[in-house]
Amino acid sequence: MPSREPGHPGTPEERALRAEQVRIGLREWNGYDPGESDLVTLDAELDRRLREAGAR
Repeated sequence: MPSREPGHPGTPEERALRAEQVRIGLREWNGYDPGESDLVTLDAELDRRLREAGAR
């Protein structure tokens, strides 16, 4: 992964790779393995919270 400025989230591809690595780690560590519908629900909740925070 290329070096980035602190706080830079990386490219969409880098973020997707990190997310997949985290999912693998969580599955190995404690069995957490959300399905596609769970991910859609979690994404919607995150979007809602971000909109709410942006409105402040």
